[in-house]
Amino acid sequence: MAHTVLVVEDELDIQELVCLHLRHSGMNAVACISVEEARQVLKTQQLDVAVIDWMLPGASGIELAREVRATPRLKSLPLLMLTARGREGDKLEGFEAGVDDFLVKPFSPRELVARIKSLIRRSGHEAEAKLLVYRDLHLDADAQRVTILGRTVDLSPTEYRLLQTFLRHPERVLTRTTILDKVWQNDASIDERTVDVHIRRLRQALKPHEYEHMIETVRGGGYRLALATS
Repeated sequence: MAHTVLVVEDELDIQELVCLHLRHSGMNAVACISVEEARQVLKTQQLDVAVIDWMLPGASGIELAREVRATPRLKSLPLLMLTARGREGDKLEGFEAGVDDFLVKPFSPRELVARIKSLIRRSGHEAEAKLLVYRDLHLDADAQRVTILGRTVDLSPTEYRLLQTFLRHPERVLTRTTILDKVWQNDASIDERTVDVHIRRLRQALKPHEYEHMIETVRGGGYRLALATS
């Protein structure tokens, strides 16, 4: 089955270019020019990835990303920000909003397609360990679901991969470089500060369940999954 990508871009020449390359790559493309249009598509269609421009009429792509991450049904939808805003602060703001990847205009359409395919692979089922357990937290790789005492924990694709990485390496100190390698496959556009942003978001997602302390900061080292003592 072909994957479906939502493209939210108000510059029609860029929108057409992106959609053309997606279709040539065997994917379906659904195009919108505003956040309002995107909201309607998100309500009615099953999507695999969303590509979002930052500057849009009415509301920004950042606002849309926050809405997606705040909606349980859409929480796991991979998001790629496609924008002319390429400063470090812009990227960090995007990642804080829940974006999984960031590509700056002008861009290579081939690179964009490769990044989209990478996001789809990352959000797919893992071949390793089907069930990972930490106290009352269960990560079911087949169902792509995390629960604590039977209650679902809403995580973005990146937060899910982060948690999965820690659960596979309990009590091991993971440096930021190691985390970049395992979660982002050493994507050169992602820097170590991005790791800190997503660790913070993961802790926030776990906080309502009182599990935010399971990921420890190791000063000068990185991060570690704390020993499950009960």
